[in-house]
Amino acid sequence: MKRLKIVHLIQSLETGGAEKLLVDLSLNCKTEYDVTVISQYPEKGYPFEKILHKNGVKIIYLNKKKGFDFKNFLDVTKVLK
Repeated sequence: MKRLKIVHLIQSLETGGAEKLLVDLSLNCKTEYDVTVISQYPEKGYPFEKILHKNGVKIIYLNKKKGFDFKNFLDVTKVLK
């Protein structure tokens, strides 16, 4: 049977409350579901990034530019398909 996919989309994986919640959810769900995290900004080596990598959670970085970036909208759509 195919595992269901869960995708979490967040601006970045800096240290903060939303990021902590995302990491906790991802780690608790990864045994039953195929979990992917999409970070709109590039990899920066933040502690939460390291925790997800260490635990085998896939992270996709979209390299969004500061401010409004229409290309980012297209990138998110492409990844979700």
